[in-house]
Amino acid sequence: MSETIQMQSIQNIIYPADLIRMSKETLEKICTNMGITSDGHINMLVGRIWEHIENDQVAQREVLEFCKNQLLCPIKTSVSWFRLNHHLLTDTDTPNLQGARERIVKYCTENHGFNPFESKHNPNPNSITNPVLIGGAIGDNPNEYYLRFIYTAGYSRHNGIRMEIRPIIKLATVYFQEDSDFVEVRTDSKKARDVIASLSQILGPEDYSFSKVNITEHHDNELAAIADNLGGTLYNTDSRLFDPLDLQDLELNSIVEVLEALNEYFKKGNTDELLEQLEKVRENLGEDTFVATPFTALMIAGLRGIGLNVDKTQDVRGTPFYSLVSPNVETVGGLIQFPFTEGGREEKYRIQVGLHSQSILFQTAATENVIRYVRERVVFIR
Repeated sequence: MSETIQMQSIQNIIYPADLIRMSKETLEKICTNMGITSDGHINMLVGRIWEHIENDQVAQREVLEFCKNQLLCPIKTSVSWFRLNHHLLTDTDTPNLQGARERIVKYCTENHGFNPFESKHNPNPNSITNPVLIGGAIGDNPNEYYLRFIYTAGYSRHNGIRMEIRPIIKLATVYFQEDSDFVEVRTDSKKARDVIASLSQILGPEDYSFSKVNITEHHDNELAAIADNLGGTLYNTDSRLFDPLDLQDLELNSIVEVLEALNEYFKKGNTDELLEQLEKVRENLGEDTFVATPFTALMIAGLRGIGLNVDKTQDVRGTPFYSLVSPNVETVGGLIQFPFTEGGREEKYRIQVGLHSQSILFQTAATENVIRYVRERVVFIR
């Protein structure tokens, strides 16, 4: 009688690189639950844990069960989203990823001799060019899956008796639901497209291709609207002029002269000197300059942009300076803090939103439920 092979869960596709990004408190609890010493620094704790569970799927599931919703969303997790290109579908197709798991299994079985949902694949790091699928897991919800990819993020040099060049290997997580049309990629936003290209190759590029989702498409390209939808505060912004100005030396010097004139006025209180200097600048630049371009915009252009920051419990939108500069600038990124209650306990989470990269970086460690909350409130609003 053949033995039934159990599908892998999230705990079975974890590596030391995942554990080392978890909090020391969580690692100590894992050690305590395993009955092994919880003393020492994080590297020591991870080493002990991995030594006991590396080749034991049952132990992995049992030991990591209490924290499984944290395992794939540690601190500094960057998330991007991609949507299935519907133009590839025929009238009889459904706009979702139904059947994707079967295609993944077929591809890996035929090309690498393993089922990624039953075991992990460990390729030679020196042979990796494009992102490689090394394992997969079933989620808690129907049609919910996680995939792990590895890719080369660069090379490091080791100087010992002889020079050695070694690849720097990074992990990426892909999350998808077969009854939806999107894929979530958790890795450096610059590498997310490479990962989705590898997934498309596995699924069949003639049938499955993806486009990156604009995370502000439901928010009028406003970072402030994202903060509101999360019930959070926008406590940091990075802004640029709507229309970049190419300032010459005369304009740059004039900005400095105005600021210096104000400094002198506040020191001495001499109104005549201030007016004289302002009139000089106005004359040098020409009256039409200030009709077409406010001085505020000139000053921001001279700074190449502007960043505003307040305490995390406050909101930059409530500051006078934000009101002054906001008509002239577009926000290209910022930090948001929002509350989320899980298990009867409210926690504060911080994310960095990049409007150019179209990604969200979790500044604090998250959970699967927190990422789902952001996904449904920001990206795929229902």
